Amino acid sequence: MIEEITNQEITVLHSMHNLTKSILEFRKALTEMRYLFFNQKDEMIGITSKPNKVTKK
Repeated sequence: MIEEITNQEITVLHSMHNLTKSILEFRKALTEMRYLFFNQKDEMIGITSKPNKVTKK
């Protein structure tokens, strides 16, 4: 019984870790898209683009 609970807890922790990792990757992608969008929008209205703060892999 104790081993089953421990295995379930480990499974839940792994799932939570994977979910957190996915959320962080999603937020990073949104941030990169936002920078790209606003840089493009600024160029369209004639504002010179600022250095991009997004780190490249």
